[in-house]
Amino acid sequence: SAAASAAASSAASAGLARPQATASALKEALYRLDSNFKLGEMHDATEAHEALLEALHRAVASRQQSERGAEAVDANGHARSSSTSGSETAISSVGALDDAFSDHSFVKRIFSMAIRMVYPRPTNPKEEASEPFNFDQWTQYITASELREAVRDAKRGARPPSTSASAAPPLLQVLRKAAGTGPVADGEAASMRGKLRMLRAPHVFTLGLASDTAHASKEDIAESLDGITERLNLRTVYEGLDEDVWCQLQALTAFYESHYVCFCYSQAAGQWIHYDDDTRRLVGRDFNFVKGKCIAGRLHPQLLFYERIAGAPPSAIVRPSS
Repeated sequence: SAAASAAASSAASAGLARPQATASALKEALYRLDSNFKLGEMHDATEAHEALLEALHRAVASRQQSERGAEAVDANGHARSSSTSGSETAISSVGALDDAFSDHSFVKRIFSMAIRMVYPRPTNPKEEASEPFNFDQWTQYITASELREAVRDAKRGARPPSTSASAAPPLLQVLRKAAGTGPVADGEAASMRGKLRMLRAPHVFTLGLASDTAHASKEDIAESLDGITERLNLRTVYEGLDEDVWCQLQALTAFYESHYVCFCYSQAAGQWIHYDDDTRRLVGRDFNFVKGKCIAGRLHPQLLFYERIAGAPPSAIVRPSS
């Protein structure tokens, strides 16, 4: 509900006359989408997030398919002929990938990443290798405990097995491990591990922190927040990207027990805003204010939303500190 309130607030600030998305309306919509989201019960924000995106994608893709079908028929009801020149077939790499991954909508182009799973080579030479598998995913998950462990290792000065990765921040180390692109340990062959290759980068990269408790201590929350970086270059995480893909942290959801809140950075206000049900409060210009708010309220981060920085290195995007 906090994320829905944030979206409604953004629309209102842009001068768009749209009805407010209330928490009760969102819960009713989720129940109609999936009966597992029972009214009057609390549900995981990651499940609700992916259910909403799937529903939006299906609705938009179905409409686009209907429109394409209508365009393929002329006024007399006859199928239109399709002849393409060389220039017409010279499409962008993004368009080519969209053709390779069916039933795409603008929802998937914004939030979904196209991934190819490359399976490890079998240790038994007689065993047949598995073919690579292509799929779309909304969220890249890592465990909060692994992130905290990487933070503690960095504080102790512990070195990763590869010198090239010794300067990598904790979040990048954990993401590389999840993608199979981290440093190769002694005695390990690179071909013996699976890898995630990114074939299409999303406009909004969503990172999920899986936590093993709903009652994290302030110390654990502080360590998890210490591991979060405000900028990511997806090219340093995944194989398959030909150019840098820089992303900036723009929003996150956090929770304590079954209560969820949302923090969003407002370009108009130049500050982070705290959304808690129907209330909105300015937090501060710097992300450290968000960290302090989360630690004080024992709010553990769960979903992080990184928006792609179009055509600009991270040094060109600087937020003022208060």
